[in-house]
Amino acid sequence: AELAPSQASARAHVALRLGDFALARSELDRVQDLPAEDLYWRLYRLTAGCRTGELRTAYPPLDTQSWPNALIEFHCGRASEEEVFFKANTVERRAEAHFQLGALNLGANALAARDHFERTVALAPPSFVEHAAARQELTRWTL
Repeated sequence: AELAPSQASARAHVALRLGDFALARSELDRVQDLPAEDLYWRLYRLTAGCRTGELRTAYPPLDTQSWPNALIEFHCGRASEEEVFFKANTVERRAEAHFQLGALNLGANALAARDHFERTVALAPPSFVEHAAARQELTRWTL
């Protein structure tokens, strides 16, 4: 069944799982019903933008230590890989961190990106967007 255009957040979620970042970015831009405090949607916008070749967006820093803010800060160039992994204090968060580092490394270091995607698949539950998207990334290219 096809999702209605009015269900942009659901359409974005499906596009992310399929690794269709251009469609995900388009749907995320259309979403009107996302709560501003939901950091994952901000993170997914950054990821989709990164994967579609957009210039990095530097969101203003947030006054929060909530996860996944460390990943947003990393995307914006305000956190190091070490800081991200220090704050990734569960297996699921480490999987999310590996996915984001894989996405950000694709253009500059394909071997590192592949390693991050493989770690994502190994760590993330199959229900996670990152698990499905990492599997898609691994099927796209061979090294």
